[in-house]
Amino acid sequence: RLRDAGDAERLRGVLPAERTRVLCEAMIARKAARCGASRCPRCWFPVDSSGTSYCVCAKMPPLRFGTRPRFLIYMHPRDWYNAGDDAKILLTAAPEATELFIFGRPGDDQRLRQALDDAGPAALLLFPDAGALSVVEFLERRRGEAPTPPRVAQSSSAIVVLDGTWNNVKQMVRHFTRNISPGTPHVRLEPTELSVYARTQTRSDGISSVEAVALLLRSLGESDAVCSELVRYITINNEALTLRGGFKQSDGATSDEECGS
Repeated sequence: RLRDAGDAERLRGVLPAERTRVLCEAMIARKAARCGASRCPRCWFPVDSSGTSYCVCAKMPPLRFGTRPRFLIYMHPRDWYNAGDDAKILLTAAPEATELFIFGRPGDDQRLRQALDDAGPAALLLFPDAGALSVVEFLERRRGEAPTPPRVAQSSSAIVVLDGTWNNVKQMVRHFTRNISPGTPHVRLEPTELSVYARTQTRSDGISSVEAVALLLRSLGESDAVCSELVRYITINNEALTLRGGFKQSDGATSDEECGS
């Protein structure tokens, strides 16, 4: 879908294999121009033209993760600067341990590849495809020893958190596996774990990014209190969205629709 009139012209003469890259770069440039100066850099809630801030970071203070995880958010540009997105909550909940990478942003693939190389066997991609490992299998592979209970505390993991619609994420996974880190294991959550934070979804394993992270952390030995608080931050974010009514403002502030794509 071409959301900008100039996109059709940008694609003129571009090879089919390059069209996604060209469109993503154009979307990213528009978002940076429209939203970069008008949004909190962590929660992405707006600051209007009068200087009023709707930032909710103070309501979601940094958490103390006993498992010392690193979060590598790999986000589709359609979700960048969307205050309703939930993966960006990690920027507030774990500001010193979270890095954001935008699919299609020049240089981000290289940065993500380097972060994964630095993490070594501690790296994993949280995604439930056919070849994904269970948490226990991942820990067994990582340690090279017999399976251990998943609630036993582990050393730091580098978790790639995919963020986008299901169709966009599937495209990102293909790109990740082919071009960024073919050797990074994919890890799935078990159905019994999914029942911890029940939600209404069209897919049996269709939970939000932050809920999936909380479930994974719990399986890696993180405290229930921290995992529950991380999930509670979703409610805080959703309540703020409801209060702002989608940021439909009359003072010229950038709306979520404008920052959506």
